[in-house]
Amino acid sequence: MKQKFSPKLTLIAAYCISLFEFSTTAEALTIDQWSLKIMPLGDSNTRGKALDRAGYRDDLWALFKDNGYKVNFVGSATSENPEIVLGQNNTYVFDKDHQGHGGFAIAGVGASNAWSDLNSEIENWLNQARPEIILLMAGTNDILFQDESPEDTVNEMILLIDKILAWSDQVYLFVSSIPSINPSGLQDATLKTQKADKYNNLLAHLLTGESYKNKNIRFVDNRNLFTPDHMLEDGIHLTPEGYKKLAQAWFKIMIGIGTREEEDDSPIDVPVEIEIYGSLDKNL
Repeated sequence: MKQKFSPKLTLIAAYCISLFEFSTTAEALTIDQWSLKIMPLGDSNTRGKALDRAGYRDDLWALFKDNGYKVNFVGSATSENPEIVLGQNNTYVFDKDHQGHGGFAIAGVGASNAWSDLNSEIENWLNQARPEIILLMAGTNDILFQDESPEDTVNEMILLIDKILAWSDQVYLFVSSIPSINPSGLQDATLKTQKADKYNNLLAHLLTGESYKNKNIRFVDNRNLFTPDHMLEDGIHLTPEGYKKLAQAWFKIMIGIGTREEEDDSPIDVPVEIEIYGSLDKNL
C-alpha cells in the first residue's frame, strides 16, 4: 500500500515538480519551517571509504548548511562518520544517518561483507525512515561480483526504482550514474570497465526516455564528472575530492541551479527563494 504523508508534502511536491519541469528559471524552496528528510541510498560510495569515511554525505551536508537549508538525513546506518564537518565559513554537527551499505548489490550477490542487497531491504528501510527525497547510486557491486550483463543490472535497477515509486507517489527519487570503474586488481578489469560504462549509458537512456517521463524521478548524469585522479588506487572508490564533486552534483540538481560541468569550487549562490507561509505538521 502506498504511503501517505502529512500536508507538508503538498508543498514539497510543488518544489520538486518545478525541478522535474527542468525550468531554466531556477527556483529554490525556503524550507526553514521543517527539515526535509533525505535518504542517501547505495553502496560504499554512499557510505564512504578509507580516507573519506562519509563519502559525499559530509560535503553535501555542508552545502545544505552553508546555504541555509534545514535537512535531515535518514536511514538505519550510521557507520564510522565524522562528528563535525567543515563548511565555507563555519563548522556543523553532522547528521550521520544514511542507507549506504558497503558491498551491497542492487540485487543478488555482492561483496563478501554484504549481508543482503538493496532490493531485498528497501521496503523495510522506507517504512522505517519515511524519506521524502532519495539519492540513489548503485550497480557497482553487481558489475564487480556477478556474471551478468549490463542489461540485467539495469533490469534490477528498474525493480528497485519501481518499488520505491510504488511505496509512495510523493517521494522524489534522484538516480545517479556510477563512477566509471577500473578495478586493476581483477583479471577481467577491462570487461568490468566496459560493463560499467554500458550500464551507465543504458540507465541514462531509460531514465531520460518515456518510461519514467511523468514520474517523480530524475537522472543525475555524472558520467563525465570524474577523472582518473578522482578515483582511489582500487579503481572503484572515489577520493575525497571525487566525493566533493559528487556532493556538488547532487546539490545543484536538487535545487535546480548551475551545471554539473562547472569546475570551480566557489560558494554556490542560491537563487530567489519561494516563501512558504502557514502552519505545517512536522512528520516524525
